[in-house]
Amino acid sequence: MLFRRLRRVLLPTAILTMGVIMLIVGSNIYIFQRLSDEKLLAELEFRPLGQQRWQLAYRPQGSCQTELYHFAGQQFRVDASFLKWRSWANLLGLDARYRLDRIESRFRHIDDDQIVDRIELSETPWLGLRGFALLMWPLADTVYGSSAYTDIASGRRYLLYRSQSGLLLRS
Repeated sequence: MLFRRLRRVLLPTAILTMGVIMLIVGSNIYIFQRLSDEKLLAELEFRPLGQQRWQLAYRPQGSCQTELYHFAGQQFRVDASFLKWRSWANLLGLDARYRLDRIESRFRHIDDDQIVDRIELSETPWLGLRGFALLMWPLADTVYGSSAYTDIASGRRYLLYRSQSGLLLRS
């Protein structure tokens, strides 16, 4: 008799507890995935042309064409404008908005930084990010600039990513 009563109480309690644990673990996995989401934006590759002179092969993600540019320097930097959403809006599925602004050459020593090659990128949305942030003001957190830079190495391919908070460069 006591065993039947105990079974009627313990079995539903155990099933409910397992369901709550699975819900908590699943929601943590979803939150981590949303807040650490990345998107590949472009591939960049440098070929040497001479002393600190490079040919940059730039291929935006989703494009079949590779654009070629000439660069001087030891490093390169990619600049972008970012619209970051509030975390709860990000959890609802909104990804950070961005506009790639430019790629420019850099030198390790400021005295060498006399020649700066700059490429203006034409990835401009119909509505500027600030205007879009004003339209979406309850969801938008902030609009800011993000840069990523690294050393140029011959034959190395660089991948440019958008995270939920800025640019990332991986080689």
